[in-house]
Amino acid sequence: MRGSTLSIRSGAVLALVVLLFVPGLATSLHSGVGGAQDNAGETIDDVAKEGCLCHNEAADNSVQIILDDVPFAWIAGETYTMNLQIIGGPAASGTYTAGFAMRVTHGVLAGDNLQNWDDDVTTLTHTDGSASVADRLWTLTWQAPEPGSGVENFWITGNAVNGDQLNNA
Repeated sequence: MRGSTLSIRSGAVLALVVLLFVPGLATSLHSGVGGAQDNAGETIDDVAKEGCLCHNEAADNSVQIILDDVPFAWIAGETYTMNLQIIGGPAASGTYTAGFAMRVTHGVLAGDNLQNWDDDVTTLTHTDGSASVADRLWTLTWQAPEPGSGVENFWITGNAVNGDQLNNA
């Protein structure tokens, strides 16, 4: 009887330890993120516009997001190649080093080893394969919208992470 009680207690302790790690694994999205997300019981309507805290409880202003080669003026239907880089944050020591969520007002976003969130061509995010780039740099394209579409806005949220696949850095 004592042996089975000890076994049940050991099993319960092991189950609790495993459950402690589940939220971190569920909220660290190395396969991409976008749109509305649930985070710690609160809904974020659009990750690209509002950011997320899926790798840490507080935002860290030491991380910079750079979008290079953005055209000052654009021609309708023309495709422009840009580079997105995330600088700063924790050392990239694990498998997955960074990720991003991006949205534009109009036009079409694309890129190799990147994905449109929910098949919405105005959104773009990293993939499992592209979250492991050591330089935290992605090349993407933006096809300019038709004439008369108005002001074009780019929203980008980025995460630089330590790669331990937990939501602590």
